[in-house]
Amino acid sequence: MRYAVGTLCSSAALCLGSLFLLSCGGSSASTNNTVQLAVRTAGSGSVTSNPAGIDCGTTCSAGFASGSTVDLSATPAANSYFASWGGACKGAATCRVTLSSNSMVTAKFSSSPTLTVVVGGSGSGSIASDPSGIDCGAACTAAFAPGTKVALAASPASGSTFTGWGGACSGTGSCQVTMQNSGSVTANFTGLPALLVTVKGSGTITSSPAGINCGSSCTAPFQPGTQITLTAMPDAGAFFAGWTGAVRVPQRAPSLSQAPRQLRPRFQALRCSRSQTPATHRAR
Repeated sequence: MRYAVGTLCSSAALCLGSLFLLSCGGSSASTNNTVQLAVRTAGSGSVTSNPAGIDCGTTCSAGFASGSTVDLSATPAANSYFASWGGACKGAATCRVTLSSNSMVTAKFSSSPTLTVVVGGSGSGSIASDPSGIDCGAACTAAFAPGTKVALAASPASGSTFTGWGGACSGTGSCQVTMQNSGSVTANFTGLPALLVTVKGSGTITSSPAGINCGSSCTAPFQPGTQITLTAMPDAGAFFAGWTGAVRVPQRAPSLSQAPRQLRPRFQALRCSRSQTPATHRAR
């Protein structure tokens, strides 16, 4: 019987059924050919495929029907960026492979350049970036993809003023850094000059512009060169007796330089005899 089957299969006219083809070691014409697509990565990142099959971070492969088209997508890890394809794909655009035989694709990832911000000067403040990444009040570092335009904004703390950039930026205007290599920026803040008011007696001192408003002692910072007007308001039964300290002219302080100033307004109690009523007194 085996000999008879072999004899029949040796004649093409008689080998018409799949049963005879399989008996003779053949294969069905409906079976698809499968080819392998292998992916290898360099650096930190992962690659996935459409249709599904490839999903890996180091080396992996999957079988696809011969003649099929496979799209590969590269996703960099944190602080990395996708640099380029190699093998069956080139450049940094989308990788699309039409498979006719076993193929290999490489995906290269590189570390992103970093931007470091340092806050300096005698004052204090914070720095924030757009796109986000930098947000600190002392020193911080963030990674950005090459070509990213990073805008930095300086926000002085209360009692300080922003005085300028250093490093990759200069001046006091806007700071924008185009990332190619790692770099650093310094943001300088300076403490504002302060006016200290100490009240003697019973009364209240206020300032224009606002900042001083107290009945014992208080301090307020002002921008250099600010003209400050102080107003003395005696309590009931008292009158304003005068200023001592930084100025002697009633109710006005000079413009502030960087040095702190101190004023000591004096209030005195009114003295009345039995035959007199309290009198109104003007500031000296």
